[in-house]
Amino acid sequence: MKHILSLLKPSAIAIAALVATTACSNDDESDNIMDQDAIRFAPVAHNESRSEPITTNTLSDFHVYAFTDGKLYMENVEVVKNSSNVWTYSPVAHWPQNSVNFYAYAPGEWLTGIQTSLQSVSLTNDGTQDLIYAVTMNQTKGSSAVKLYFHHALARVQTKLLSSNTNLDVNVKNVTLQNIMSKAEFTFPQSTTSENGTSAGTWNNASTPVDYTLYQDATGLSLSTTATLASNSNDGYMLPQDLAELTSTGGTYSGSLIKVECVIRSTATGDVLWPNANTPAQQKLTAADGTVTGLLYYPLSNTAADLTHWRNDTNYIYVIDIDEAEGLDAIEFDPEVKVYLEQEQQI
Repeated sequence: MKHILSLLKPSAIAIAALVATTACSNDDESDNIMDQDAIRFAPVAHNESRSEPITTNTLSDFHVYAFTDGKLYMENVEVVKNSSNVWTYSPVAHWPQNSVNFYAYAPGEWLTGIQTSLQSVSLTNDGTQDLIYAVTMNQTKGSSAVKLYFHHALARVQTKLLSSNTNLDVNVKNVTLQNIMSKAEFTFPQSTTSENGTSAGTWNNASTPVDYTLYQDATGLSLSTTATLASNSNDGYMLPQDLAELTSTGGTYSGSLIKVECVIRSTATGDVLWPNANTPAQQKLTAADGTVTGLLYYPLSNTAADLTHWRNDTNYIYVIDIDEAEGLDAIEFDPEVKVYLEQEQQI
């Protein structure tokens, strides 16, 4: 069995905020939200999808904190694109005398309960949402635009499965990420984020390992020689974290791993080849109807590939080739060729 890792690093999401001063009163603010004197946002966006990564085109809303002279200036202001494709919020903010630091994030429920000083905020991650953030520092009244470059706060983890052995019919029932930290504390960077810059938020105090089921189907996924994405249960947005090495003791596996539940049959006869009598009991599951499936384990950590930590902004795609299984009774050959009998005949 082989597994291959592919890394995709998405670009930052650039959101431009057009900023100028205004002379209108508070009573006129809502009527003048489109005036050049008001802070306006002009990204191209459509409705946000919870299952796919957030991009400039799918961003529909975000929240903003702003600080000036060390004091809170905008407190968790929601910015939403309306039906006219205009980014709106209330109350409208105007430029103060001193420079302003902006902190933005999406989706809105991500940082519920955050301190106004933007101290670390705890997150319990369920793996279903992409989380993004942006920081733009030291903006002043004379700026023509405030750009918010959003970065992905999480890593995304996906699995693709195939079987290069056409003699095997592999049917996968479940794919789960095991022993993955689900809680951590996020802190905004204190420098401007950019498309290719090094400024990034930090995750600390990761804890509470849990399992994330990426794929679950009683009918199962029949593998072919083409890698197929196994994902129908969780979108795979994971906390950046260190990955523990896969270890096995007495048939029990531990560490950061991918667990695949499957049945392997003969393509020719349909007979179940694995799990079988040689399969350890810990790697067998018996359903209520008596159906038996087996468990295969694969490491998420790979020291040779310099993969011992999941980073934010990165999509990790693990490609697993199930072309055999431990304990599978392969047909073996022991050839022996009969030696010619020599017979001489004198003529």
